[in-house]
Amino acid sequence: ALGDSVRTVGRLKTVLSVETVVVEDEGCELEVDVALSNPCHFKPGRQYQFIGELEDRRNSLGSEANTLILVARIARDVTGLDMDLYRRGLEAQEQCLREFERNSPGAS
Repeated sequence: ALGDSVRTVGRLKTVLSVETVVVEDEGCELEVDVALSNPCHFKPGRQYQFIGELEDRRNSLGSEANTLILVARIARDVTGLDMDLYRRGLEAQEQCLREFERNSPGAS
């Protein structure tokens, strides 16, 4: 949802400007505003992790419609990260959180 804090990992496809990059993962692209994040020398083809909030605004990819853009607070190069292991870890974390919520007092 808009304004939610999110984390994403993707291969850097394009550097649009010093403040905007495009990452891709599994055929999906996401524009990332990196103006607020820590300085990082972005290199196409490398893999990056971004943490920030989603905003609905016009993107720089030529689309007339507003789209979701990640406004990153944190950007880091994670080239070499084992993505299969990373995804399995995220799935295990989500499962653990679901079980915790289900077993919490007051859960309906």
